Amino acid sequence: MKGFSGKGKIFLIDADSLTYEAAPALLKIFEEPPFKTYFFLIAERPYNLPLTLRSRLYALNFGGNYVLSDIKKDSVQKFLKMPPHKRLLYLKDIAEDRARSLDFLRALEVVAFASFEKQAKEKNNFSGAASVKEIGECEALLSERASSPRIILEHIALTLPKIS
Repeated sequence: MKGFSGKGKIFLIDADSLTYEAAPALLKIFEEPPFKTYFFLIAERPYNLPLTLRSRLYALNFGGNYVLSDIKKDSVQKFLKMPPHKRLLYLKDIAEDRARSLDFLRALEVVAFASFEKQAKEKNNFSGAASVKEIGECEALLSERASSPRIILEHIALTLPKIS
C-alpha cells in the first residue's frame, strides 16, 4: 500500500506463511533496504526461517518461553536418540491423554530445535527445519478436538530423524 505521508514505510510480514523460495528475495531487500523502510517479521516459529535470513534479523520475543525441566529435557533427548520401534513404545502411555501429548510435542519442539540448530551451525545449513516445522504442525493438529493423539504421535515417532 502507498504510504499516507512521506515519513517512511513499515512492512509487517507473517513469517510463518513465507515460502522457502521467498527467503532469497527478502534477503536481498534486507541487505539493501529502501530509505526509511522498516520490515517487521512476525513469527510464532522463527526457526522455520532459513538460517541465512535469521542471521540478518534482530529477534524480539513478546511471548513466554516454554520452560523445560531437566527431567523432561533429558527424557525428550533420549526419545530423539531411540529407534522408531522404541519410540512407539515410549509414546504409548502419553498418547492416551491429549494434554500430555501436547505437552510432549511442545517439549520435543524445543529440544529438537536446539539439537538441529546446533547441527546447522556446524554444517552451515539447517536441514532439520522441516522436522521442527512438522512437530509444530502436529501440535496444531493435536489442538483440534477431532484429531487422534495416538496417530499424531506415531507419525512423529516414525518420521522424525534420529539424533545421535
